[in-house]
Amino acid sequence: PVGKPFTVSAGITNGSFLDTQADENSHKNFVGRVGYNLLGGQIGASVYRGHSPNGLVMNRTGLDLEINRGPLLIQGEAAQGYGRMSTATVPTFVNAESRGAYLTFAYQKAGSPRQPYLRLDTYDPDVDSANDNYRRATVGYNYYLTGNTKLTVEYQAIQDELRPNVDGNIGAQYQVSF
Repeated sequence: PVGKPFTVSAGITNGSFLDTQADENSHKNFVGRVGYNLLGGQIGASVYRGHSPNGLVMNRTGLDLEINRGPLLIQGEAAQGYGRMSTATVPTFVNAESRGAYLTFAYQKAGSPRQPYLRLDTYDPDVDSANDNYRRATVGYNYYLTGNTKLTVEYQAIQDELRPNVDGNIGAQYQVSF
């Protein structure tokens, strides 16, 4: 509810993947989040409980934060869980504990179309295995053309222990929100 100190949301999701042609109607997963409104933002806790199509546990818990202080926006989230999906072309599942987090700082003066940002990401797909961590630092710049369109350019410095030859990424995109 708007104006109340707490927000609550919940849902039942289809446990099948987007590229699955048929919904077997057997893997319905639960998603829930409780948020607490702060002055200029919100802090929240979320859960995801379910199973992959082949029956492995896919549970997640997380904490998130969003704060707007004048022109400064701070967003972050930390999550941990079991049953990660691999990054292979064909999805495979492992019952491994994973952890990840991100923190974003963005700055945009009122009425300005310019928004520089910094984002830090970390992900450990299997906390019991060594040499599989992923870290990324992104420096970017958004230019809002209208209220729902923007241009983005960014550089990502990447440290991926599973793919040591991936050093970074330069990107540009045009985005329309609706």
